Amino acid sequence: MKASIRKREETTMKLNLLFIVMDLLTVLAFPIVFVHGKLRQFSKSKESIPLANLFAVVPVTPGK
Repeated sequence: MKASIRKREETTMKLNLLFIVMDLLTVLAFPIVFVHGKLRQFSKSKESIPLANLFAVVPVTPGK
């Protein structure tokens, strides 16, 4: 009887450790995924603007 209780406790402990490791990996991966998404969003927004327009000098005429 004690052997089955001990085995159940070991199994429960292993499952708890598995879930703790999964939670830690999720918490550690979130900032990396977030920064990657922001960098991708930033690079895509820059692709929509042609480079010629970024450095173009637009003359400003007074009175208009």
